[in-house]
Formats: sequence, structure tokens, C-alpha cells
Amino acid sequence: MAEEKSPFIFEPLPMREAVEFWGDKVKLPPGEYRDLAIDAKVRAFGVSGIAKGRELETVFSSLRRALVEGISFGEFRKECREIFRRRGWYGKGAWRVDNIFRTNIQTAYHVGRYKQLAGAAKDRPYWMYDAVNDSRTRPLHAALDGKVFPADSSFWDSWYPPNGYRCRCGVVSLTSGQVKDRGLDVSEDINGKLIEPVDPKTGMKLPARLLVPDEGFSGNPGRSVWGALVDGVLKEGVKLEPFPGLKGASDYRLPDAANLKKLPSAPELLPSLDELKSRGMSNREAARLYEEEFRKAFGIEKGGEKLFNVHGEPVIVSERMITGKGGRVKITKGDLGQYVPLFKKTVTDPDEVWITPMADDAGKVVLRRRHLSFWRGEDENIAGFCVLDIDGGVWSGISVYDVQAGQTGFDGASLLDGENGYRRGILLKKR
Repeated sequence: MAEEKSPFIFEPLPMREAVEFWGDKVKLPPGEYRDLAIDAKVRAFGVSGIAKGRELETVFSSLRRALVEGISFGEFRKECREIFRRRGWYGKGAWRVDNIFRTNIQTAYHVGRYKQLAGAAKDRPYWMYDAVNDSRTRPLHAALDGKVFPADSSFWDSWYPPNGYRCRCGVVSLTSGQVKDRGLDVSEDINGKLIEPVDPKTGMKLPARLLVPDEGFSGNPGRSVWGALVDGVLKEGVKLEPFPGLKGASDYRLPDAANLKKLPSAPELLPSLDELKSRGMSNREAARLYEEEFRKAFGIEKGGEKLFNVHGEPVIVSERMITGKGGRVKITKGDLGQYVPLFKKTVTDPDEVWITPMADDAGKVVLRRRHLSFWRGEDENIAGFCVLDIDGGVWSGISVYDVQAGQTGFDGASLLDGENGYRRGILLKKR
């Protein structure tokens, strides 16, 4: 009797989040890629020895096929054979090809997985480190196998996979009930502690060493990409306040707001909302104009985003910065749209960059990066300034203050340099 065939055909589906992450990567030549900080490298793509151009695009596209269509390592190597052959990456150099494939695919998978895990953290608030535990597993990675940490533990800031080139470790999410039923202990952050790992090959205890990820992998690629979104899930309803007693401009011998000299002239702004309305534009038409100017200023496509390397740190800009629920442009509110030309300068070429520690009610600390830009009007008084906040490498908010806009009670010196002013924290850069 012939075997009855199922009328259903099941095909593996690509991880949507991993594909989305890969599509947003910025392709860079090796020199520019090397100069990026660890968090910024997650959002970029570069291969040592392959300059930006057709060859880099070929490798990039082939890796994307691996994510979307599931092509094998062998197929990837075949598609890029001529590129690798010209560089001698066969024989003894074949490890480089394997490294390019596995590290990039694993990183994309875990970035996507992080978004899924964080989205379920309310119901599954514990994460367990999962190592392969064969002879190829690194001793420090094996030492973490089966250890459970809260989803929002600082441990995952350093040890979320991959934790080295060709790392195969993973993360398993657990409910409170599963942790209890399995008799699992929830650990505190042990990153950087001294441990005595066991060699997976011999079973022998090795000399004590610090528990740290492999060099170049001491970050969390998932949080680097989805940071603002994930933090919103894990810290819903938490209000952050700046620390009291932070250093201010005077501590760094900076002039206060009223005495800033040699400032650039006021930028050529776009027409205000009232001016556009006087020309017969509706709110929707004005919003569309501002949206188009925003994309033009940052060089992003509709629905896209772009990574900027600002003093070795990533700043990710997308249309989400200017849209609210339902995709509506929100920069018409408060007449922020006219300042779009100033936004680009404040992101990529700020006059000052500060790191401001912020704490919640429980004392948990996050670091907020703050860019400041100043400009001067026709007179000698400060004309205004722009404040841009960045959380987890993502532009999270912006405020613009303009003396000449006639804002009642404006006090630039107080807003900038007062006890709770914007210029407080650790000064990273000044013009």
C-alpha cells in the first residue's frame, strides 16, 4: 500500500526580527568599521580585507539569503568563492570564511531573539544561559550553562550571546513557576568574578580566571539594537530622575550660557507652522513637508533608519523619532518642524556631549547621553539651544529653546546651568 502523502507542506520561516535587523545594517569599509565602538558595530557591517563596494555587497546579500532562505554555509562559500579566493581564504585561511558566516548569522539570530525574549519578559521574567557543552565549548561559556538570572539583570549587559567569534551559546526564557518546579537558583550578576572553570575536553579544573566574555564581545547586541523598545517593556511605568549634585559647566570651567562666545549663526530654519498655514497649507500638508525635510536632512529612505558614528558611539535615527501612534508626524506639535535643519547638526556635530546618570525609585541607574547645540542671533545674546537625548544608542527625545520665539519666562542660563539644568553629568566633548 502506497504511503499517503500529507496535503500540507511545511517550510521553515525566517525570524522576522533577525531579517529586519539585517536589512537596517550600514555597510562600511574596514577602516571605518574598526573605528566604531562595540555598540555601533552591531548596527554596521564590515569585513576586514574587503572594501566597500560590489564585493562587500555580495557577501552582505549572501548572508541575508542565509537568514531569509536558509542557505547553508556551503552555499554561502560557493556564492562568494571568487572574493575569498582572491584573498587566499582557503586551506589554512578557511577559518576566516567560517568565522564571517557563523558570527554574523548568530549575532542576527540573537538580536532578533532578544526582541522576542524582552517582549515576553512580563510573563517569563527569568533567562537561563544555555551552552552547547561539547568539546568545542569554551570553558568560561560552559561554566555559565544552566545559570539563571532575572531578565533585567546587568549580567546580560555583558554576557548576552554571542560572547565570542563562532559562539554557539543561547538563552532560554523561564516563568517563575518553571524556576520553582525545576529547583533552579536565581543568581546575582557574576560578571567579572573570579572562577575556576572546567575544561570540557578533559573534565579537569582549570586555573582561576575572571569571568568575562571574549575580547570585543563585552556588550549586548540585542539591547544595542532594540534598547529603547526593550527598556520600555522591562521598565514600564518607571520614572527616571537625574542624580543630585552632578558636575555642571562651572566644574569643567565652561562659560555659562550667558557668556558663550564664537557660536555659529542661527541656522536657516524651515517656515513655521503658522507661516505654512498662511500660505494655504493644511496641518497634514505641513506635516508631510516636515517629514520629507527630515528624511532629506538625514539621508534616510521612507520607513528606513540610519546609523551615525559620533565620536565612536552609535546614534540611530529613524522616522520613528518624528512620528506618533498610527504613523502620524508629531513634530508639528510645539512647532518643532521648523527646526529640522538644526536636528542634523545636533546629532552629528554637537557643541557639547554629556553623559547624565539617571536613577529610578529603586536606585537602578541608566546612563543617558545628551547632545547640546547652541546658536546666536543678530545680537550678542544667546539666541537658543537644542537638547537631544539618546538612550541605548537610539535618539529618544529632543527639545528646542529659542529666545527670539518670544517664549514667556525663557531663561537660558537657568535651563542650561541651573541645579537641574541640561549641562550636568560627565562632559565627553566640547567645541
